[in-house]
Amino acid sequence: DEMTVMNKVAARIKELGMYTFVRWNYIFVAPPLCITKEQIDEGLAIISEAISIVSGDDRMPAIDFTNVFARNWSLNLIDGVIYSPTARGCLSIPSHLTAMDNYYENGPLPAWPGWYVQQLPHWYHASTAALTLVVELIIVWALFLPRRWRLACFAIVTALQIGIIATANYAFLNYLVLLLGVLLLDDAVIARVLPRRWRGRSEPVAADGVREPSAAVPNGATSAWARARAWAAPAVLGIVFIATLAPLFATLGLTPLTLPARALAPFRVANEYGLFANMTEARYEIEFQGTRDGREWRTYRFRYKPQDPLERPGIYAPYQPRFEWNLWFASLGPWRSSPWVVLAQARLLENNPGVLALFRENPFPEGPPAAVRTVLWQYRFTDRRTRRATGAWWRRKELGSYAGTVSRRADGGFSLSSEP
Repeated sequence: DEMTVMNKVAARIKELGMYTFVRWNYIFVAPPLCITKEQIDEGLAIISEAISIVSGDDRMPAIDFTNVFARNWSLNLIDGVIYSPTARGCLSIPSHLTAMDNYYENGPLPAWPGWYVQQLPHWYHASTAALTLVVELIIVWALFLPRRWRLACFAIVTALQIGIIATANYAFLNYLVLLLGVLLLDDAVIARVLPRRWRGRSEPVAADGVREPSAAVPNGATSAWARARAWAAPAVLGIVFIATLAPLFATLGLTPLTLPARALAPFRVANEYGLFANMTEARYEIEFQGTRDGREWRTYRFRYKPQDPLERPGIYAPYQPRFEWNLWFASLGPWRSSPWVVLAQARLLENNPGVLALFRENPFPEGPPAAVRTVLWQYRFTDRRTRRATGAWWRRKELGSYAGTVSRRADGGFSLSSEP
């Protein structure tokens, strides 16, 4: 079982003094921006040592050719230009096109416009699922076609990204795509939108979008530069294309063809990613609760996550509340895959200022609680009738304990009880 293997790796990483988030067959690491090269090397060494304990029957099964091709080339290569977290989920259930029916409530941090969009009928959601597949897998190739196709690709992709930004909080990801999309515009288009006072500083631009050479530049130099660009662009694109195929080549045993990817690896400027490799079919929330007497439990209120059913979901992008995001990932698996949740419970027992700052308020200003537990809830958007009658945006159902209850022992240590 994949998670059994990854739980062993996660446990070993924790033993070696490093905390990560492990989900599916991924190890997620999000170090602070102030980290040093030495600390990065130390962390990578810990992960390497942890992975080395997996052997024999515990080794991961071979990766299917089709899966590697679809996820690591068609989508990752294209997503380098237009990132849409819905495309992979749409691929998982294409026969009925139901991936978008509950998409708006199941993301890391839903936004209030998503509540309204989710109320639309199934035919609309099926259409958007199909449209996403068409844009992500077909239309994006227009960026390699002549000018008019590229401009059409820019318009369609920009509209898609604005729609995603308006209905979900995917941090800065889609904003990066909007910036990358500007590269599809040529000089003629940009010259039209530049302020008039700036246009005189730019070189003349022909109607087909090609910059006309300045009189100050000799024709020979311009031709040489144009030839160099004509050779450089396909060469760089070819190297990137081959690098993105590295997982496929490794699976097929074609090790020499992984050289471009291995050459790029030391620079740490590119890597696989799969945050949204699967469309989640339900929304779970982990809630922290504390008590001083064992009878009355007080809730730690989040700053950004859904919690109070009557509170409207917010719009926070491009800001990324990493604590809330990581809790969303943690809710999708067992607590042993996210031991940092239990560590957070222990820090709340100390009224740790750094951890308390992650919440909206401290429910125990008079002193630390005696115990802190985590409770798992399932959340779903309400329908129009319920919202009109109660004002609630969410309906929720308690599923039970997530990681159990952490309390302080007589010797000053901590104990975890009532494990699921």
